Parts: sequence; structure tokens; C-alpha cells
Amino acid sequence: MGQVGNLRSDRQSARLGATQRPRTRFDWCFRFLTYLHVYFIVNNLLYVNFLWSLLNLLPLFPLDGGQITRAILEQRDPQLGRLRSLQVSIAVAVLLAGRA
Repeated sequence: MGQVGNLRSDRQSARLGATQRPRTRFDWCFRFLTYLHVYFIVNNLLYVNFLWSLLNLLPLFPLDGGQITRAILEQRDPQLGRLRSLQVSIAVAVLLAGRA
């Protein structure tokens, strides 16, 4: 019985040929993709990911950079650190709004 299964798989592989692969339900997605398309998609995803991480490091309070600024300023001055971090956050927000 194991030999019959092997014969069937050999027939299927011979019928498909060396260059074809079995069809799946997602073939329509990849029919028009070329290496240039894949390069374009991956390149844009990397670019967006890099810029998003830089944006996240801005010293605006809800972002990670604002949390880091708050932690550093509270460590230096426990009583006025939070106020100073919010002032830095507002100043950066005004500067970014002025450039827009």
C-alpha cells in the first residue's frame, strides 16, 4: 500500500512538471507580483518602520521619548521633573506645528 501512495505522488509530480507547483487558493495574490514589487513593498515597510521608530523617540509625552524625558527629568529634580517634561513636550509640539 505504501508503494501505491508513492506511485501516485510520482505521477502527480510528473504531471505538474519541474517548474510548476501545486495551485492554492492564494495564487491570485501572487500572480502579478514580481521581484520588483516585492522589493518595493519590503523597502517601503522598512522605511516606514524606521521613521516610525524615530517619531516615537520625540520628547512628546504620550510617546516613548516623552516617557524617557520625564524619567530623566524626574530623576534629576523629583519635584519639578514632571512639570519640566511637560514643558519640553509642549515646546517640541509647538516647534513641530510651526514646521507643518
